[in-house]
Order: sequence, then structure tokens, then C-alpha cells
Amino acid sequence: MKRLGGIMLALSAAAFSPSAGAQVLFGSATTFTTASQALDLLPAESAVVYAVSFGTHAASNIAVNTGSNIYNFQTGAGTPVTLSGVPGAVQTVGENVGLAGADFGNTNFNTAVGSFNWVGGGMIDILLTGLTDGQNYSVQLFAVDDRNLGGATSRGNQYSGDGGVTFSTTANQGNTINPGAVTTPNQYIIGTFRASGTTQTIRASAVGSADTIISALVLRAVAPELNAKAGLLPLTLFGFIGVLLWDRRRHKPFECC
Repeated sequence: MKRLGGIMLALSAAAFSPSAGAQVLFGSATTFTTASQALDLLPAESAVVYAVSFGTHAASNIAVNTGSNIYNFQTGAGTPVTLSGVPGAVQTVGENVGLAGADFGNTNFNTAVGSFNWVGGGMIDILLTGLTDGQNYSVQLFAVDDRNLGGATSRGNQYSGDGGVTFSTTANQGNTINPGAVTTPNQYIIGTFRASGTTQTIRASAVGSADTIISALVLRAVAPELNAKAGLLPLTLFGFIGVLLWDRRRHKPFECC
């Protein structure tokens, strides 16, 4: 019974230790040329929680129909995403300013990703709200600016996130400010995390430009059965490690049962 108590203590510590926040793990940037390529991702494994389009828009909702799914991008004030400049004020551009003639074959998708919010000489903190604690999520980020701005030949964002406390996990998203925009493809990037609380902060910082931009994002929840599988291994692994450490501190060989 004494040994069992130690095992239960280790498992409890692994399961309930306080956390500073969720670490966001980013994949590599992915090129897209159509709305379907950009949005129709893992339909069997995830469900859209919300989609948000930044910049200035005439409509409060932009419905993007890819032929397979409909994605409703929220716009303007009152969306579940808050942007903050670090430092500086977050500013907006009008509809389709970032497209500069680029066409993804879907008018509403063009509108959803064709404008952006930006911070001159600073970074943008992207606060996701309305999360469920313990749920696995993926967040898809777009930063589209295909204009010719003179001497600039590239613009990218570097994204990072660790619970809004530290920002250390990074990934680059190459994007375009190019005289021949169609020769340099646009890209999105996806970060995954397990929510620790009901909010999550991601920081965007500019690469190759003084200004950081964000055009749109899509938040997806991983299906419950995959969420459970994803949580099982860390709990089992850390619980087992905890048991080993508990036994080692007592200078006894590991025993089971």
C-alpha cells in the first residue's frame, strides 16, 4: 500500500502540475494557390472552431465556399481574436490591398486573405479566446502581401508561442512582396497546441521587413478521440518517470505492485 501511494502521488503530480501555458509547435510553411488547397485540411480529424479575417471589410462575415466546405470568416470588432502591437499600434489596410492582382480562384477567399492588420517596426500578439482547457487545437495563419513595395523582395513572419509567457518555439513563413507576385507563392503555417486554460497567445514577428502583418487565421479543434490519444502518452510517460524518480530518491530498486 505504501508503494501504491507513491505511484499515485507521482501520477497526480504528472497530471495536475501547474503550467505556465501551452507550448505551440509549428510545422513548415505550406504553399497554396487555391482556396481548397489552403482550407480543406484534415476534414476527418478536425473541426473548425472559428475563422477570422483581418483588415478592413465591408461585411461582418465572409463565407468561403471551396466546393467541399463552407468557411465563415468573421471580421471587424467582436471576433474571438484580439491583436496587440508589441510595441506600437495595430493598423489596418482595406480589402484586397495585399493581393496586388493575385487570384486564388475564389472571390471570397481572395477577400478573406487579401487584407491585413499590421504593426510598423514591432510584433503582433495574437490572442485566441474561447478555448476549452485540455482540448487539442491547430491554428492556421495567413500573412498575404503580394505588393511591389520597391526595394523589398520578400516578407515573412516568424511565429512563436508558449502560453503568452515566453516566446521560444518559432517557425518561419515565407511570403511575398515581389514585383512579380505570381512567381513567388503564398504560404500558410500551422501551429498545434493543447489548451492550458481558455486563451492562447501567439506572437508574430517580421522577417525580411520592418512591418509585421496578419491576414487571417483558422482555428480547428482536434476530434475528441484523437485528443484523448494525444493526452494518453504524455500522462503515461511522465507518470512512469515520476515513479522511477520517487523510487530513486528512496534508494530502492524499482518494484511494481
